[in-house]
Amino acid sequence: MSTPFPPVEGIGYYVYNLSKELIECGNEVTVITRGHFTKQKMEFEGIEVIEAPFLPLIPFHVHIFGLYLNRFLHSREQEFDIIHIHTPSSPAMNTSLPIVTTFHTSILEETRFVKAKDIRRLVFKTLSMTVGSSLSRKLISKSDMVMTVSKSVAEEIRKYYDFEGVRVVGNGIDLTSIPPPNMKESGDYLLYVGRIGHLKGIPPLLDAMRIVNESDENVKLLLAGKGELLSWAIQKAREYEIENCVEFLGHIGNRVTLNTLYQNAKIFILPSSYEGLPTVLLEAMAFGLPVIASDIPSVREVITDELNGLLVTPNSSYELSEAIKRLLYDEETRRRLGTNARRTVEENYSWDIVARRILDVYQEALD
Repeated sequence: MSTPFPPVEGIGYYVYNLSKELIECGNEVTVITRGHFTKQKMEFEGIEVIEAPFLPLIPFHVHIFGLYLNRFLHSREQEFDIIHIHTPSSPAMNTSLPIVTTFHTSILEETRFVKAKDIRRLVFKTLSMTVGSSLSRKLISKSDMVMTVSKSVAEEIRKYYDFEGVRVVGNGIDLTSIPPPNMKESGDYLLYVGRIGHLKGIPPLLDAMRIVNESDENVKLLLAGKGELLSWAIQKAREYEIENCVEFLGHIGNRVTLNTLYQNAKIFILPSSYEGLPTVLLEAMAFGLPVIASDIPSVREVITDELNGLLVTPNSSYELSEAIKRLLYDEETRRRLGTNARRTVEENYSWDIVARRILDVYQEALD
């Protein structure tokens, strides 16, 4: 994988929870990710973790990571039974072992929503459409099995790479660490958890808060996360004169602290314009929170409007503000949506269910 471990974001938590389930089933797991200039090795909760030497020389950073991985496999290949690659930004490998690849997002579909308003986004869009696309195609060609976290990403893989053999295994939540919601009165703030970045719907969310604030100055929004739009968002909150009711918490690395944020929230908001299948959405639902989310394909796989959440048009600050105001003052609807949300996760998205699907794919690859 290409993201930090121990985990700080969605793919990292996906690999962490999968690793715990695999160990629980009697397997041994080694996680290899990008590090810094020198190799680092440690053990984290029974998982062998190797941070490979890494130089962030874009666009060659993935190939540099790949050089180390192939050298590592050459020396230790006999110790393993299967290789599981997590995208994006992880390289293909040369090995005689079965390879399973999970596409957490589709690079080309995600790029479609990026507007090249500045040089940074123009470079990102260009590299994604060339280097990223080529890497994804190579990963598919070298993989014995290809998995995705959602039906929408599977469809995107078929669309862009003309590949039909995609298995949808889903995303999961460790329900053992999340107690069933109690019947106490809900908290007193709105909550967003995720990257403060492009495609996450931060501009319409702040604009929606400006609209809500005009009728109720006591509504508070907490945003947990960091990203390339953080400075812009702080400035925008000042410009809208809502800085007293919008609080930027930064990245929350402590799981207990994050769980407390979920437990004490009134409403969870996910206004993204593109997602694979976000862990934070499932976490909020597992805590029994009423959810307002963008009406995009991956979210529609989980949220049925008016049943276990509310769906709004992406980038519509007006629809978002109306949904917020509705739930703020309708306790019965909040409870109904939150109860159904928890049930949805219990029945379809617990990690023991997802891990069994993945183990079945491993066995097919081995066979």
